[in-house]
Amino acid sequence: GIGDLNDTHIPLTNIFMNRSMEPAHYLSKHLVVVTTFSRCKREYYREARVRGKKQKRGQNCLSCSDRLSHEPSPLLQIRWLRLVVDEGHELGKNEVDSGLAHFIGEIAAERRWVISGSPTTGDEDDQNFNADGLDQLQRLLRFLRHPTYGLKAVDQAKENWDLAVKRPFLGRRERGREGLMRILNEVMVMHRKEDINLPKPIFKQANLDVPVPDKVQSMIIEVAELRECVDIPYIAAMLETMGIDIEQNSGQDGLETWLEKIKKSSEAHDVADLMLSGYLNTNAYQLLVDKVQGEYIVNSVLSEIDTRTDSRIDRRPIKAVVYSSSSTNLNLVAEQIYGNDKIAPENIAEMVGENSQQTVEDMSVELSRFRNGCRQGRNCPICNGWNDLNERVNTCQNILLEVRDSSGEHFLVERERVVRADGEPLSIYRNWVVEEVLEVCIRDPHPLLPARWTDEVWKGYGSQKCLQMASKDGYKGKDWYFGPLPNCKSSDKRIVTLQKWQRCGAFHSRNRWYRGPQLVDAPIKRVKEDAFILCLHSGLSHGLDLSFVTHIFLLEPIDDAALLEQVTSRAHRLGATGPVVVETVNAWVQLDDATTKIVSDQKKSSGNAVCEHCFRTFDNMSKARLHEKKCPRNPCCKTAGDPFHLSSVYREIRPPPPIIAEIEI
Repeated sequence: GIGDLNDTHIPLTNIFMNRSMEPAHYLSKHLVVVTTFSRCKREYYREARVRGKKQKRGQNCLSCSDRLSHEPSPLLQIRWLRLVVDEGHELGKNEVDSGLAHFIGEIAAERRWVISGSPTTGDEDDQNFNADGLDQLQRLLRFLRHPTYGLKAVDQAKENWDLAVKRPFLGRRERGREGLMRILNEVMVMHRKEDINLPKPIFKQANLDVPVPDKVQSMIIEVAELRECVDIPYIAAMLETMGIDIEQNSGQDGLETWLEKIKKSSEAHDVADLMLSGYLNTNAYQLLVDKVQGEYIVNSVLSEIDTRTDSRIDRRPIKAVVYSSSSTNLNLVAEQIYGNDKIAPENIAEMVGENSQQTVEDMSVELSRFRNGCRQGRNCPICNGWNDLNERVNTCQNILLEVRDSSGEHFLVERERVVRADGEPLSIYRNWVVEEVLEVCIRDPHPLLPARWTDEVWKGYGSQKCLQMASKDGYKGKDWYFGPLPNCKSSDKRIVTLQKWQRCGAFHSRNRWYRGPQLVDAPIKRVKEDAFILCLHSGLSHGLDLSFVTHIFLLEPIDDAALLEQVTSRAHRLGATGPVVVETVNAWVQLDDATTKIVSDQKKSSGNAVCEHCFRTFDNMSKARLHEKKCPRNPCCKTAGDPFHLSSVYREIRPPPPIIAEIEI
């Protein structure tokens, strides 16, 4: 990786994904060019369309504009000194004729490198792990232009590989293993975490009790005891009171199903389990779970901050990640963290959207703020609104409101000036409605807001043209300006009607009338923000370097050893100077004694101990420690593993010896 993109200026950060790549002569002027897998896929599909049109109509039938737009990709027009593919296992996962592998394989380069956290992908316990892994290795050798298994025709290279390596290895013949070791020693350099003595991760389980309200428990007991006498109106009233969505049970048919299940139950605990299960799926109970989880995370982080202040052993600042594979759960818990009075909003960073909703620059702003403890941006010279640094946005994104008073005068106000809406006190965080009656403060200068430019200044920036355009459009267009506020001699409050609201940059458009300073003209500022909690969605975590993170809170248990290792490795990696604490935050139902007697046990078994080598979970620590002694991934394990398993071959690939520089005397 190249670090935080927000702190690294590279030529491709300004390129939109829906725009064509910069021409080859532009790229050739740079020492390093960085691009993405998704860009390579787009370039491949573009090349495929070009070749399809040439084959269908012929080169001479293409128009002049078509020929210009159908030139080869700029990446294919240059012979590069070195082609480095990060997360290179993607080349092994994709078939040779796939768009990604095919396009990257066509790029001309004198030297080719593949960088990856693992040579091949897959579950080591899968019976097809060896066969799939050997196919992946052959595809990587093809990208690396291996003389025997890469430069030949696709079918011939694969046949050579199968004959010399794959079949003998899968047949457990020694020559297959020796051939594989010889090839890998020629092309592979492997560094393991045990080679650099990384601090081992610490796994914890937090078991939190979420109490069910007494009223709900009383209704569960009541229905269980009266199960033979209940009817549809009674069940409907109970489900509605408990917050169970009846529409999800198909209306009347759903109620009849509930009634049938209740009357067929011969035991009270069956009815109680049914009612309790329905309540546990309600939004009301989920809100209780989110509140308990959010409060526990905040208290744990603040406690660690207080402890770390007095620690003389680990001086790292506390950086905690709240991780989830469910964007819904993550957003709900994040809302509870934001609502906690013990921390401020600037203490929280977010990467919670789906992958398609976030850009690299959007993510890098939040990740840089979380890692470096500061926010970079500009203050708009017009409204003084703060704008995060973003190469793609050159106009102010601060929301301004255009209002009209009783005399018909139009003016712009900041959201902070709104005092009341329809007679009720108003928070600035809300949905604005056109023609809504607002009460605004028109003090200028305002103690919390900057003074505005005078009419003379605005005339020099084109306000007269703005007034003409607004009058012509009947004040329904985009144009107005952040000019002086009306006279407030009688009162600093005024009743107004909301006409429109939009971003400051949309009001003051240089393309239409504005000739004054813009956002890009303002200096870049660095504001210190102590962000120590990052809410991270699993879809946005791939490839992140979180080696500075001290804690990872998992909102859901991860029973898959490979997935748990992948999540942990975001922080447990080269560059980490201390252990990372990986804590699963489990939420269990808490019932009183009377309800507990008639319902089944709600607690499910969850792994309480994790092998620090293979990341498998066990019921208790003694079982985990017993397994670690025989774990095949334990470097101190004396038990010989299967020599014909790819993992054992990888373990024998050692890093090269250090190069000792000769000192001239």
